[in-house]
Amino acid sequence: MASLDSKESPANNPGLHFPPDEATKGYIMQQTMFRIKDPKRTLEFYSRVLGMKLLNKVDVPYMKMTLYMMGYEDVSSAPSDPVEKTIWTFGRPATMELTHFWGTENDPEFKGYHDGNSEPIGFGHIGITVDDMYKACERFESLGVEFVKKPSDGNNDMAYVVDSNVYSHTLIPLLSETCRGTNSSKILIEAHFILVVFMFSSSLICITNKVKIKNFVREISTFKFTKFYLNYI
Repeated sequence: MASLDSKESPANNPGLHFPPDEATKGYIMQQTMFRIKDPKRTLEFYSRVLGMKLLNKVDVPYMKMTLYMMGYEDVSSAPSDPVEKTIWTFGRPATMELTHFWGTENDPEFKGYHDGNSEPIGFGHIGITVDDMYKACERFESLGVEFVKKPSDGNNDMAYVVDSNVYSHTLIPLLSETCRGTNSSKILIEAHFILVVFMFSSSLICITNKVKIKNFVREISTFKFTKFYLNYI
């Protein structure tokens, strides 16, 4: 935690408890769960487009559903024993639990799940860090991925893509060492909606164009919200 008078201190964030309770010492951010309509189309997006691996497939017959646990882990390290593999899976950080209730893919009456980005607004997006924003977007475009926003659109270098369930994914550029200095032409800007080696990440963007910086700062100054970034780091 930063100094007591920092923006991240409990004094400036009512309700924030620090240091965390010792009882939570072994906790990790393990998964984000999405309900999905069509496993075939969804798995293609997360494996082919985003490069995630299927860590485990868990069928739950009494609830008529299947859980597809996706992530960027080395699956060769997973145990072969089913019980041990399940324990291993749920001990991996930053995974996606894609939950499919059987039959929804063939049900003409089923219209899909709420994506959280239309009224009533709730869920926003997950963030994926990529090593090269523009190369990633070029590849996604060649694969027929649907863009909500490309990095060339607007005054900032942000990008959004959506999966077949219309869940939003923010692409976040990997923060390079050249962006860590204090050079006035390279400024770190906290961003809420940005696309980004593939891993879950917070949202930071390095913008080298001074005009884009000024426009972006002007744009975010009109927003009326606060972002709280929480983790077990």
